[in-house]
Amino acid sequence: MAQALTVKINKKFQNIDVIDKSLLKEELDQMQLRKSRLEEKREDAALKHQRLISELEKEKEQLKNLASAMSNAIAEMDKIHQYAIAQHKQEIVRLSVEIARKIMLKQIELKDYNIADIIEKTLERSPDRQNILIFVSPDDYEFCSNFIKENENHPIAKLNINSSPTVSNGQCKVDTSKGIIEYFIDEHLARISDALGASL
Repeated sequence: MAQALTVKINKKFQNIDVIDKSLLKEELDQMQLRKSRLEEKREDAALKHQRLISELEKEKEQLKNLASAMSNAIAEMDKIHQYAIAQHKQEIVRLSVEIARKIMLKQIELKDYNIADIIEKTLERSPDRQNILIFVSPDDYEFCSNFIKENENHPIAKLNINSSPTVSNGQCKVDTSKGIIEYFIDEHLARISDALGASL
């Protein structure tokens, strides 16, 4: 048999509501339902999160494979490039030298060169600068004579420069005690050819 519960309260109440047990049960059931739904949503979110991670890992692996394939393709292309250069090296050098020849001949034809610079470049290859004779074409000799008159302090003003019909314009020959040094177009182009051949 249920016993009566007596509660003594010193304050006055405006009203007192008695809660029906069935209402409490209904509220509890609704709370349990909400909790269950929240749990389902959490599980769904966890599954979606796991799926996204899996998809990202797959994409990461695909990108890694793509990067590797590109790297291999670049390496292969570099090999093909090197092979093509090796196969056509002689032709590349020949064409380059031929282009240089045409440019030099055109500059000589237009008198677009400085014979003083050419003489200095030739002397750079001379081990001895004492008792040297320099031979240039008659046209270049005339230029040198005028150049020396206007530039008495220039290094070539102290040199023994001579006119020679056997030397073409834009070229020179230096006769030293150690031998002859020539700055002829063919000889100059041969040096360019050697330098290109070594660099390719």
